[in-house]
Amino acid sequence: MEYFHGYNETEFKRLIHQAEFLSFKVFEHVHFKPGTVLLEPGCGVGAQTRVMLRRFPDLRIIAVDLSESAIKTAEAGFPDDLRDRVEFHCADIFNFNPPQAVDGVFLCWMLEHISEPVPLIKRLIEFIKPGGFFMATEVQNNSLQIYPPQAMLEKYWNAYNALQQSIGGDPFVGLKIPAYLHEAAAEKIESVKARPGMFLNDNRDPEALEKMLDYWLNLLESARGSLENKGLIDHGFFENMKKHVQEVAKSKRGLFSYTFIQTLAILRN
Repeated sequence: MEYFHGYNETEFKRLIHQAEFLSFKVFEHVHFKPGTVLLEPGCGVGAQTRVMLRRFPDLRIIAVDLSESAIKTAEAGFPDDLRDRVEFHCADIFNFNPPQAVDGVFLCWMLEHISEPVPLIKRLIEFIKPGGFFMATEVQNNSLQIYPPQAMLEKYWNAYNALQQSIGGDPFVGLKIPAYLHEAAAEKIESVKARPGMFLNDNRDPEALEKMLDYWLNLLESARGSLENKGLIDHGFFENMKKHVQEVAKSKRGLFSYTFIQTLAILRN
């Protein structure tokens, strides 16, 4: 399906910044055993890949993506000191077999872009060793809260989510993953746990709030071209909205909150 953020150098740089900026929360409760071999489908430009290899020095990753431009970018810019622990493949996961069975599968901000998650999950579980794991960190876009309320942001956010749904994605997929796992492979799964992860910034730390709002505006702007081209927002709307959102950081009671869902399934031995 269409990736509505686009495939270009600006987006590729944004993805690398996103992975690093959010890593403190995304990996807050993530632990990989030494020697783990991980399959990372939808690796894109290797943004999460490099973060994981830095955080877990004994980890090895088989990284796969359908986009040739993303894989070429990942390989061209990947840090030299991490290269010997990753192998990149440009492939459709349904026509791909990893060179070995893996200890686990890791997905991050990926299933939101998939129109039929269950067949994909079923396929990925085939690659995991008995007793291994499946982990997915995903969006739950109806959790966004910003105070004081911003009417223009709400309009833009609704258009953003509607666009993703119109092209077959799901901006509310996070809470659905446990049920998808059950549908895909209940007989192979020992346990499933879904954990909310919350980003909460307010004016106890104005600098952190401002940085989060800047990050969020950068994310929103990445879909601006698609939204304008499809007539979901007018040209110039984003810049007006941006000014209002930036005022949140100056408000005495300014607040940003977003909750993602991290699901971990353990397979039977």
